[in-house]
Amino acid sequence: MSTENHMPDWVWSLYERIASGIEFKGVAYIEGRYSAPDESFLGVHLLKMAPSLIDVSESASDDGGRCFGIIHRLDLMTAHAALDEVMGMSFGIENDGWPSITLEGKVGERDVVILIYAYPFEDAEARAIIDKSTGFVG
Repeated sequence: MSTENHMPDWVWSLYERIASGIEFKGVAYIEGRYSAPDESFLGVHLLKMAPSLIDVSESASDDGGRCFGIIHRLDLMTAHAALDEVMGMSFGIENDGWPSITLEGKVGERDVVILIYAYPFEDAEARAIIDKSTGFVG
């Protein structure tokens, strides 16, 4: 797991609980980004989650590329239990054709929206390197 920006402790806990219910096909990581109500376009606490980019390489070779993990399963009960109150949950297709899940609810008295994307953030950078020859993940 990795985070792009600092998260308050309560958001970090929320992020970890939801991330624990996400399973990927193969080696993969989830990235999170937080925006406070005065920074988010929704005017609420906003947590965005997306697969991290991974560099794949082969030792002693210039071959390689970037990929990201495909979400195999999202445990909706785990996501539901991460919130003190669930006000909404929806599945949608973004304009680029990739699916996303939106959770709306409360943590304590705080209104929060969680967006879980099936693809990396547009400005994502690779968070890990996988060497296909050795199996090293770093």
